[in-house]
Amino acid sequence: MPTTSLHQVDEGIISWSARIAPFAQRVSIAIVYVWFGLLKVFGVSPAFGIVAMQLKALFPMVPAVPFVVGLGVFEAFIGGAILVRRLDRLTVALLALHLVAILIPVLVLPNVTWSGPMIPTLEGQYVLKNVLIAAIALTVAAQVRPLSVSSKA
Repeated sequence: MPTTSLHQVDEGIISWSARIAPFAQRVSIAIVYVWFGLLKVFGVSPAFGIVAMQLKALFPMVPAVPFVVGLGVFEAFIGGAILVRRLDRLTVALLALHLVAILIPVLVLPNVTWSGPMIPTLEGQYVLKNVLIAAIALTVAAQVRPLSVSSKA
């Protein structure tokens, strides 16, 4: 393969990746949010235990089942909203709120999320993987039009 063809293939892959990545990130985070949210709504989420423990530690008077169902509806809404570009500003705010809330177990449930210094348990890994969701949320935030541009349109 001549060098020119290799460069063209390389540039084509890079160009295609740059075009498709934001869409792929939106769709993938939407799938995860809707899927995991619906698992909570239908009472079959493996995350129920850690959510209930966190809720008991922070707000012991709040009943776990209705809270988890509400959380599931909230997550499914975020998943749907991320696919609607007009809702980007709202979606980014909701993602930020949700990400803060779902990273709290690392701090308030150390006996559940850590087996040793810098050694997360399976539950801890489940919580920490949300750093990836935060990175995708930054991609969505980067696509939001500034208010000064939005108001002129």
